[in-house]
Amino acid sequence: ISAYAVAREGKLKALVLYRCPYRAGKGAGIFFERVEDEAARDLVERIVAGTTWTGQISFDLMREPDGRVLPLECNPRAVSGLHFFRDPARFAAAVLGDGPEVGPDVTVPQTVRLAMWIYGLPVALRSGGLARFRKAIREGQELLDWPGDSAPVRVQWPALAEIAGMAWRERISLQTASTRDIEWNGPG
Repeated sequence: ISAYAVAREGKLKALVLYRCPYRAGKGAGIFFERVEDEAARDLVERIVAGTTWTGQISFDLMREPDGRVLPLECNPRAVSGLHFFRDPARFAAAVLGDGPEVGPDVTVPQTVRLAMWIYGLPVALRSGGLARFRKAIREGQELLDWPGDSAPVRVQWPALAEIAGMAWRERISLQTASTRDIEWNGPG
């Protein structure tokens, strides 16, 4: 389970819990489904309240066999859960104003379809999960598709061409090429 939240002075202002059944290799999620999980929500609320947190905060969580939810990782930044909040006025009123906590206004799964075809389809073919993959493609909403702004979807293709060219020239995987400029793997 992953969590994305915004808090002010220890009080939740926005929260979404979600899972990523499809990833680019072992890395970034490319398909996101909302989940409801009271134990996960309680954990996020306790951490936010206990630290009087203000700002964005995100977690990767795990469930123990006894049902307890524990944090694996915490980041003070936006993550993919933000894609479940598409109404900027409602989100801003809650986060910046005195409005009540806001829940996600998007209920359908969110995906990057191009990444699903590149990474999700091969995994589905190898694992026998083609029916599940087809359902995900059918039900997932393109998270880069925003009303009045077609640029994010359109620029995927030139970006893919650039990354593929780098992968080919340097004889590295597409995934390695796609994160080369943003990852740090230690000195040297």
